[in-house]
Amino acid sequence: MSELLNTKHQHIESLDVAPDGLVALATSSLTGEVWDGRLVVLRCAADAARAEVIASVETEVGNAAVAWAGPGLVASGDDAGNVTVWRFGTGAAGAAADEERLPVAVYSEHDQAVTCVACAPGGARLASGSADGTVRVWACGAAAQAERCLQHKPAEPWLECGVAAAAWLSAELLSTCDEEGKVRLWDLRVPVAVRAVAREGCGS
Repeated sequence: MSELLNTKHQHIESLDVAPDGLVALATSSLTGEVWDGRLVVLRCAADAARAEVIASVETEVGNAAVAWAGPGLVASGDDAGNVTVWRFGTGAAGAAADEERLPVAVYSEHDQAVTCVACAPGGARLASGSADGTVRVWACGAAAQAERCLQHKPAEPWLECGVAAAAWLSAELLSTCDEEGKVRLWDLRVPVAVRAVAREGCGS
């Protein structure tokens, strides 16, 4: 076991590994009474005993989710309900880590914190899940309006049902799960869920 990074007071909320082995991290930290965050890209050494920070960006709010959206592109979801796509260089460490970075795209339709992000095979679509119980599907690089809004409805109308995770099975088939223990499969070619599966040991 090797310790590759110690963020000290920052909480690592999520990570994702790119096909070329680069690691993206989403962090959050409490500064006074305000949660802020940082996105970090690491390159691991061939012996897996050490890593170098090759890029990073500070954010004004905490980050709960991160996913690679293509070569040099990282998608993040934050506590304010925003989904942001960032372009990170993958060159040498040093100045790149301190360079000011501007987002490629910002999507802002969630009413509560974004809890997960996932990029479809091929990078054409991005899905984001939120504590507000919705999953938004975005066309990467297109208009900042969700292509689809998928709703996880709670068992009772007065309950909240946040989305916990999302993963693409193909460019058209998306799997999501919620805090009530249900996994849903969405076929984006049709307007309704393909199937909802209750987790074993939990009520539907």
